[in-house]
Amino acid sequence: MVSVRTLRAGWGRLRTPVRASVIFTLTAVAARGIAFLSTAWFTRLLPPEAYGLYPLYTARLGLVSVFATWHLYGGTLYRRMQRAGPVGRDRAVTESLCLTAVPFCLTLAVYAVLAWVSPDSLGLSVPLSVVLFVEIAANTVLAFYYAKCRFLYGAWPYACATLSVAVLSPLVTAALLRYTSLGGQSRIVGPALVSVAAAIVAGVSLFRGVGRPQPLRQGGRLLREGLALLPYALALVSVEEVPRLLLGARVGAAALAKFGIACAVGTAPMLASSGISAVLQPWMLRKLAAGERETVRTVLRHVCIGAAALSVAVAHLSPELFSLLAPEGYRDAMPLVIPVTLSVLAHVLFLSMTAVSLFRERARQVTVGAVCAAALSIGACVLLIDAFGMAGAAWSVPVSYLFLGVLSYAVLRRGGDGDVLDIGGTCALFVLSATLCLLAVPLFPYPLPRLFLCAALAVYLVRYAFRVKAQLCEPT
Repeated sequence: MVSVRTLRAGWGRLRTPVRASVIFTLTAVAARGIAFLSTAWFTRLLPPEAYGLYPLYTARLGLVSVFATWHLYGGTLYRRMQRAGPVGRDRAVTESLCLTAVPFCLTLAVYAVLAWVSPDSLGLSVPLSVVLFVEIAANTVLAFYYAKCRFLYGAWPYACATLSVAVLSPLVTAALLRYTSLGGQSRIVGPALVSVAAAIVAGVSLFRGVGRPQPLRQGGRLLREGLALLPYALALVSVEEVPRLLLGARVGAAALAKFGIACAVGTAPMLASSGISAVLQPWMLRKLAAGERETVRTVLRHVCIGAAALSVAVAHLSPELFSLLAPEGYRDAMPLVIPVTLSVLAHVLFLSMTAVSLFRERARQVTVGAVCAAALSIGACVLLIDAFGMAGAAWSVPVSYLFLGVLSYAVLRRGGDGDVLDIGGTCALFVLSATLCLLAVPLFPYPLPRLFLCAALAVYLVRYAFRVKAQLCEPT
């Protein structure tokens, strides 16, 4: 039997990126688990029509947030922190956060004008519009805090903040449902209140000990970089949110609620893979700067295998997961989980390839590729939803991410970095994982074969984790 001392010694030998990757991933899985439990709770408290108000609100939240932040907390912030060096990183983060006041105020002014000229076009009441912008401001502070933690491998602060928000959001929402008359709007107001409280704590941490920020010192350069990537960020959010907006407008809030449950199950591996990708991106930048392209290629191959295995496992466990999350009134959307799971691998590849291209300062090419992919995916989404309703919205998810992945690889290859991705092996892996995901449909009535396949995948994932650990166990 392994002793506690042995486990501690083994954990201590792991280098910082590995420890951070493990904690980031476990945090993401725990947060997703809490969200799953809260979803199961709220679907039983609210009918689909009331539950559907929340995804409609979050779709608008995502679109407006792009204009209000210009995503200055993404790759633009990472590059500025690299330029600032260890001494100036804290100041770089706070000054970048202060600069978000520019796009935020501009977006608020435009939104106010639109609300005055044509109130019905926005689809939100005045109180919910106020909640929208308050939550955007709070989420922006949290996004900068999370970005700083990821860049510096500050996994424990990140875990505390993320899990606190994940735990408190459903509790506050339940209290609002119990003691107020907000109804379905409690799902909107509750998380917003928790985000504001968390943002206050995170903001104090970001500004403590950095002196007086001077955001205009390099503000022009940062804002230009953010503005250049604005179409890219808008394209990404459009790929994710336009299907929800179209489905809600053309089919109804009840259909959107059911589609949202299917997406919550089908995209569950994305949260874990996104956590891994987030901690891997700074590592990849350092390896590419050192010319260690083969190491990046090897790790990306392992990450793709892990993402494919997770997507197959979720596809085969989807009947049990869907039954856990939703009552009988939502069950007709359960088959929609399968097409959604097909997007997981393409999503991971897109994030990785885009990170490499942005590191090479190919922002214009990345933006053009993302905008083209978004235009294609939105067109496909309109056609599929008009023809097939909820099923069309579900199939639009893998189609959209496939467009993003293909065009991202085209940008990567054109820039001379196509060799960091094993394209032949990746295509074969995608075909294999898609076949295994679709195989879940005839196996739905037979739980034992599905559970056996999931157990085999779990064993393989453990072996995969030890392989990728060897690549990351290096001094930083």
